[in-house]
Amino acid sequence: MCERNIVLIRHGEAYNNLSRDMIDDSQLEDIHDAKLTSNGIRQCKKVKNSYISKTNYDVIYVSTLDRTLETASIIFENSNCPIFGNDLIREYKNCTSSFRKPLEYKKTKFPDINFIMVKDELDSLPVEIDQFKTICCFYRYIVKRQYEFMMERVKEFVDLITLSPYKNICIVSHRGFIAMFTYFLEKKVADLNNCGVYHMKICI
Repeated sequence: MCERNIVLIRHGEAYNNLSRDMIDDSQLEDIHDAKLTSNGIRQCKKVKNSYISKTNYDVIYVSTLDRTLETASIIFENSNCPIFGNDLIREYKNCTSSFRKPLEYKKTKFPDINFIMVKDELDSLPVEIDQFKTICCFYRYIVKRQYEFMMERVKEFVDLITLSPYKNICIVSHRGFIAMFTYFLEKKVADLNNCGVYHMKICI
């Protein structure tokens, strides 16, 4: 167990963050594994010009969805720090914006990011919605809550950090994961706006 400095960054504004009436039909394909909007790109460039991008991290972990990969690629452009894509820190997989595109596409589009931690070419993460069971056609009860899927991933990722030698860590992720991650470790929730930054110091 050792003290670790962790910086959490939520991705810039993406198309899934817009209300439906702000998206025209030609942009609907941008919702699948949603990418950044032009405003989201500007947000990332603003963070890039701050001290955040100049901090000496030992490692950067980024969700494998396009909006986070784009965010990390902009903020940490020309960084010498290793950047690893990781499926564990993705958003809740409960809508098309959070279904990952094939791994080969990711490797081609984001050549500066290491995807060695991603094992499957196609998205193998289970759909994360409340699961129910019905008995005798009328009795229905909850089997697994949506947040329980996320908490399983949070715990697995915390194990990964704990077993690693890294002390200065940056995580580029999503509102849902960041909220559960901070709740699990600090018993309080960090609710960040797009491109928001949260610092925490923990012993694990």
